[in-house]
Amino acid sequence: MITYQQGSQRIVITDQGDGNLDYRFGKSSQVEANRAKLLDRLALVPEEVVVIFCEQKDRYIWVDRDDGGRGVAGLDPVTCDGLVTNSDNISLVLPIADCFGLAFWAEGVKGILHLGRFGTELGLLRQVTEDLSSRGFELVDLKFVLGPGISKESYLFDQEQPGMNPEYLTRRSDGQLCYDVKANILDQLSTLGIGSGQLIDYSYDTFSNVDQFSHRRSQMRGEPEGRFWMII
Repeated sequence: MITYQQGSQRIVITDQGDGNLDYRFGKSSQVEANRAKLLDRLALVPEEVVVIFCEQKDRYIWVDRDDGGRGVAGLDPVTCDGLVTNSDNISLVLPIADCFGLAFWAEGVKGILHLGRFGTELGLLRQVTEDLSSRGFELVDLKFVLGPGISKESYLFDQEQPGMNPEYLTRRSDGQLCYDVKANILDQLSTLGIGSGQLIDYSYDTFSNVDQFSHRRSQMRGEPEGRFWMII
């Protein structure tokens, strides 16, 4: 588990040691136990937690205290790829494996984004930051934490796939294509004027790190599927 804390703001990234945290990929009783144990360890109240159900698009939703508890027990999840709130008493949760999680915060706001190749290329990050700017938040005041995700060395394809930006494709000597989602994210942050001093990078390759869940590794090697959580 990775924990980053700055003042009262905490970002947590779980791993396989905390168990599978997604009801789609395990017995409900075990997932429920894993979630309860984790929330207790982090001193989080389930009624003040909101869990995303990712849809691989570019939709984000603002939530508040009235949304607390959604998705925690697998019921009434918030279907989108980003959550934003101005409530200090709500924790936002992103279940993830291979796609990148990007958490952010400033005084009066915080959020978390699901950035795989689809959401990244569809401009989820740009849309959210434009929304924040329109609400009076200065991008220079934001801090970001980038979580683990699949590296370009592990994200291999025989041919170009939908949702890929050719700028982030490279061809290896064996003919396979590598796709670099992380570089796309970092370039978008730079284009938005977000400096390196605003980003805390906890990313590592989920495919090659056996301590982490990886969707692609599960498909290729027959390992049990699972999801870890990134929480802000």
